[in-house]
Amino acid sequence: MGLPILTLVNPPDSSSTASPTPTLSVLYEDPVDYVDANITLEVDRIGTFNTSYYQTQTVIAVTSGTTKDFTVATPLSSGFWYWRVIATNTDGTTVSETMAIKVELGAVKRTLYQYENITKYNDWKNKRTLYQYENIAKYGPDFSNKRALYQYETITDDPPFPYIRSLSSTRAETGSVITISGNGFGKTDANDPDNPDRALRGYGGFVYIGATLCNVLSWSWTEIEFQIPDSAQSGAVKVVLTVPTVRESNVIGLEVVQKFAEETGLELYVCDRSNPNKVVAYLESATDKTFQLLMNNPGSGQLTISRLDADGGNRDLIRDQNLILCKIGGRSIFKWIIESRNPQYVDSGEQQLIKVSGRGVLSILETAVVYPEGMPTPESLEREFVGVRGAAILRQLITEAKSRGALVGIELDFTADEDSIGNPWTDSTSISFHAGTPLLEVANRLGEGMGLFDYELTPDLKLKLYRSKGTNKYEEVRYRPSQAIITHQNQSDASKVTNTVLVEGEGGAIVEAVHAEGQISWGRREGYLQARNIKSEWSALQSYGNSFLATAAYAAWGIQGTVTDFLDDSGERLAPFKSYELGDWIGWLIPPEGTDEIGFDGRLRVKGITCQEDNDTGHLKYTLELNNVMLEHDIRIAQLVDRMAQFSRSTTLTSPSTEVSAPLAHNHVHGLLNNLDEDDHPQYYNLARHAADLHESVPRVSSIRADGEDELTGAVEIAAGVNVSVTQETLNKQIMISAGINSGISLPTPIEELRGQMFFLEGNVGISDQAYICIKDSSDNYTWLTL
Repeated sequence: MGLPILTLVNPPDSSSTASPTPTLSVLYEDPVDYVDANITLEVDRIGTFNTSYYQTQTVIAVTSGTTKDFTVATPLSSGFWYWRVIATNTDGTTVSETMAIKVELGAVKRTLYQYENITKYNDWKNKRTLYQYENIAKYGPDFSNKRALYQYETITDDPPFPYIRSLSSTRAETGSVITISGNGFGKTDANDPDNPDRALRGYGGFVYIGATLCNVLSWSWTEIEFQIPDSAQSGAVKVVLTVPTVRESNVIGLEVVQKFAEETGLELYVCDRSNPNKVVAYLESATDKTFQLLMNNPGSGQLTISRLDADGGNRDLIRDQNLILCKIGGRSIFKWIIESRNPQYVDSGEQQLIKVSGRGVLSILETAVVYPEGMPTPESLEREFVGVRGAAILRQLITEAKSRGALVGIELDFTADEDSIGNPWTDSTSISFHAGTPLLEVANRLGEGMGLFDYELTPDLKLKLYRSKGTNKYEEVRYRPSQAIITHQNQSDASKVTNTVLVEGEGGAIVEAVHAEGQISWGRREGYLQARNIKSEWSALQSYGNSFLATAAYAAWGIQGTVTDFLDDSGERLAPFKSYELGDWIGWLIPPEGTDEIGFDGRLRVKGITCQEDNDTGHLKYTLELNNVMLEHDIRIAQLVDRMAQFSRSTTLTSPSTEVSAPLAHNHVHGLLNNLDEDDHPQYYNLARHAADLHESVPRVSSIRADGEDELTGAVEIAAGVNVSVTQETLNKQIMISAGINSGISLPTPIEELRGQMFFLEGNVGISDQAYICIKDSSDNYTWLTL
C-alpha cells in the first residue's frame, strides 16, 4: 500500500506574493514502501476548485524523497488563491494537502482614449474635437465602478461593448427564466457582423453563470432572456460576444437556490457538534417549534420535547453544542446551536418536558477574536488595514483564526475580489481593530456598521457575503389584511430622539453638533457621544456628530406583521422562503379606515422572519420584521456611528454613550483596573497613576484643544521631586503639597532665625552658589527650601 506523505515546502500557507506566476514546492515521501506517485497541482479562486479560474498540472512517477516545483501556466490576478496538491501512488493510495496564498499585484491603470479631428481654422478657439470613449467592462482598482455611458449608435467599433445594467431577479431556482437588461448585445446571438444595417447585426454570443453555459431564449440589443440550467450554481452572469473578437460584459451576481417542495411543516434534525453537517436524528415528537432568522444577526431557535420520548431522553442528542437543523419544504433554512436546556422533571402533567433553545450558527464567529501581529511579542495591539477591501479584511482574520484551530467547519464562500455570487468588490476601506475584538463584531462593523456587505452563515456552515442581499419582489408579493395579514403593528420609538450632541474626541477635545430641523419638531434634546478613536479635529468630530444626528433626530420606526401563506391571482402559493427571503423588498398594503384616510401602501425590506408551527394543525405562521426602504440609508448611517467606537473591555463602548464617560460609580465598577501600571483609560481610577481620588484631583476634561493648534492649555501639574513632597489625607480627600525633607543633600546649620520678618538677599550670592532658607514649626522641626 505505501504511505504517501506530502509536505508543502514553499511558499508558506496564508503568505503573500507579488508574482502573478508563483512557484509551489512540494516534497513527496513514502517512508514505508518507497513507491512512486503521480502528483497533481490544482489552483482556483475557491476551495471547491470548480470555477472558471481552475488550473491543474500533473507530474507522473515522482520518486520518494523528491521535491517538485510547480509554476502556474496562466498568470494569477490579485486576491486569495487556493492550492491543492494530490499524490496518488502506484497502489492507489491518495493523500492531499491544501493551502492558500494571497497574490498582491501592483495596480494596473487603464485610461480612456480619445481621437482628435481638428479642422484647421486660423483661430484656435474654433478647434473641434471628437471624443471616443471606450466603455470598459473590466474595472481597474482606481475606476471605482465608473463607466462611460453610451448608446450603440454612437460607437464605431465592432462588436460593441456589452453592458449589463440589471437582472430581472438576483435570486432564482434552477429552470427559471431570467431577463438581462442592458445594451450593446447585438440584434441576435447569431453571427452576422457584416449586415449593412448596423442595428440588425449579430456578433455571436453566449450567456454564462460562472463557468456554466446557459440556454438563450431570446436576444436583442437591449435584452436577453435565458434559462438557468439544472446544473447551475450561484455565480456571476456575463455576456460574451465572439465575432470578430471576444468581448465580455461586466458581471452581476445571481443566487441559484434549491427548489421548494410542497410544505411539510417545520422539520427539525439533530446534527452532531463534532461534525455539524452530519444529521444523527429526526425530532418527530418535538413541539413549540420556532426559529427567528435575522439580517446580519445570529438569530435563535427553540423547541420543547418530553424526557419520556426516546430522542428527548437521549443525552447524546439533546445536549449542549449539538445543532438543530430546520427544514421547510425539503429545503434547509436555518441551523442553531443548543445553548440552554431547561428540564422539568416534576410537573403536574407528568410530561417531564425539556425546553431547548439557542442561537444561530453565525454566533460561532464570537468564538474567535482578532490577534495582534507578531505574537507572542506584538509591537502593537491594533490591527490596522489601509485601503483594503472590507471582505478581504474579514477573510484574512477568519483564515488566521482557522490556522490557530478555531472556527472548525466554517467554509468561506467569497473571495477578496468577489462576493458569494460573483459581484466584484469596489470599496477601499481603512480601519483598525483592537486585539480581542470578536470576529462577529468585525463582521458587524464592516457589514451593518459601514454598509459594505450583507452576510450569513448557511446551514452547511458556508459564510456568504453579498454586496447587497435581496431582490425586488414588490410586484409579485403584496400583503393585505383580508388576504394573508393576521396581525399588523407599527413600531415607533421616540425615547432616544437627540438633536444636539456633545462629541468628545481624543485628548479631551469637545465639539457641539446641532440638528436644527429636529429641534423645531421636538424641541432641544441633548446627548453625548464619545469618540476617542477619532482624532481631535473639529471637522472630523463635527461630521461624526452630524452622522449620528441624521437619524437620532427623528423617531425610529418599522412594521411587525404576522402572515400566513396564500394563493395569488395566478394560483401560486406565496410564503416566506419560497416566494421571498431575507433582504427582499415586498409590498404591504393597509387600507384607510375611519378617520384615517391614508392607510399604508409601501415597499418594505424584510429584515427578520420568525417561523412558528402550530402544535395541533402543523400549520406555519410567520412574523415579519419590516423596514421602510426610504429609511434604509439612514438606518445604515446610524449603525455606522453606533459602531465607530473601537472595541474595548466594555461592550458598551461599541455604541454611543448617553452619559459622561466617568461618573463617580466608575471608581468602584472599574476597580480591577487598579492593578494596571499603565493603561489607556485615563478617565478611570488607577491607584498606580493617581495619588488621589480621580474626580477631586484630575479633572475629566482638563483643557480644550483650539482649532488648528496642538498645544493644550489650562492645566498645571505639580510632581513630587527634590524640592516638593506630595501626600494624601484619605479621610477628607485632601492633598497637601510641602517642601521636600532632606531630599538627598546635606544642609548647613541655620545661621540666623527670622520670625515674622521680610528679608532680601543682596549681592552676596553668586550664580554658582547655593542658598537655603530654613522654616521651623512649633515642634522645632526644621524644613529647608532651596533658593
